[in-house]
Amino acid sequence: MKSGIEKWLERFESEKKPSIFKISIDRLTLLGHWDYKGDEKFARLCKSLNHDIRIIKGDGTRTPAGFIFENRCYFEVLDSNNFKDARPFRLDFNPNKLTAKEERYLKKEILPLLRFVSASRIDLAFDIELNLEAHQFIEENNPKKRMYIRGRGLELQTLNIGSDESEYKVTIYNKLLERKAKLIKNPLDVSTEEKDYLETKKHWWRIEFKLKGQAASVDRSFNAFSENNVFRGLKVYKPDYKAADDMRTRAMVYYLLNHEDEWGNLSWESKKKYKEYIEAFSDYDLVDYLKDCYLRQCDMLKGQYIDYVLSDSSKNRKAR
Repeated sequence: MKSGIEKWLERFESEKKPSIFKISIDRLTLLGHWDYKGDEKFARLCKSLNHDIRIIKGDGTRTPAGFIFENRCYFEVLDSNNFKDARPFRLDFNPNKLTAKEERYLKKEILPLLRFVSASRIDLAFDIELNLEAHQFIEENNPKKRMYIRGRGLELQTLNIGSDESEYKVTIYNKLLERKAKLIKNPLDVSTEEKDYLETKKHWWRIEFKLKGQAASVDRSFNAFSENNVFRGLKVYKPDYKAADDMRTRAMVYYLLNHEDEWGNLSWESKKKYKEYIEAFSDYDLVDYLKDCYLRQCDMLKGQYIDYVLSDSSKNRKAR
């Protein structure tokens, strides 16, 4: 078995380094208050002949909802009489799906009608050229509900850690498989960049960290983008249980890796012991690489977020 220092040194060998080729904000939900007479301005904007806005409900009222740029950006206006404590305007979109023209439209025509804009949801996506089927996803803090989606051969296709209702959820899925299916069903939904990945990447998996509510709250210290808030003790290993010295340990590790529900039947000491075995039998923790790449690009991601927020009409233009 390799020592800790040997594994630490191997982490920096290029041939062992997994390729994390893109990190991005994959979904952003913004909330804001109307500026002075902002509802009237927005109503006029909706009634204009601009083809970019499509109302699906509340047409002609002060509380419309619909889409901007076909179906790529959803907006909704709440009735302030019924939701007195809520910011009445919600905008939900994937920045990766917007063209430069559409991004400018949001910042120049929509967001300037609002004040005190901030996020209620931020999804951070890590695209990886690595097959994650055989990897183990271990939570150090408060293990959450899991849902697996497998193929006909029982190969992993999607793993959800946490529920849709929670403030923190992790989704791991085979992006190459998902985009190939989308290319057949609706090729217009697959971008030029994604088509290039389909042609050039042998593997393409995605790990998405979905932050909502308090987890997505951004203050002056950018707490939502902090390393601890994003990764929260997640560890990702590809263990080789055959590396164990004795048959009993090999059998136990193999059993736990293939029957995750049995972890709940172990004592705290046994859980700790076998998690340490799994770590020792693995070449690396993938999350270490995710963190390295994330910390190098974190300022860029913060800048993208703050650029949307600063497009509002507030006089005090700073992150809240």
